[in-house]
Amino acid sequence: MRISAKSKYALQAMVYLCQTQEQGKYVTVLSIAENFQISKIFLEQVFSALKKAGLLRSAKGALGGYVLSRLCTQITAYDILSVTETSLFENTEAEANEPQSTRSVTDLVCGALDKSISESLSAITLKDLADESSRQGEDYMYYL
Repeated sequence: MRISAKSKYALQAMVYLCQTQEQGKYVTVLSIAENFQISKIFLEQVFSALKKAGLLRSAKGALGGYVLSRLCTQITAYDILSVTETSLFENTEAEANEPQSTRSVTDLVCGALDKSISESLSAITLKDLADESSRQGEDYMYYL
């Protein structure tokens, strides 16, 4: 399965926020962008979508930035990817000119894939990703 750079950055930044969550400090987009050598403007767009989805909270001002809106154990890979990879989670629609037998097979196969992907990604929490990063000895990396 391939995911976009947007999704990789979202996962990476969210893992970072999970790992810094215990400190209770807001983290700026600029500090994350510099830390991971990611475009600040691109990361701001990602964070805007994550905030709109209710996964992040923000504060303005000198001590402002972003924090997770929930505990790391309550945010899943599915939550993040459903924001950044919308086409991955679109319902498959049969084409009007397809024969019924083709539509049935498509619905059955795509339905099984959709269910499997959703269940698998919902079982992976941000805490799991952060723990795996620590076990691998790599700073803020993740494996799906």
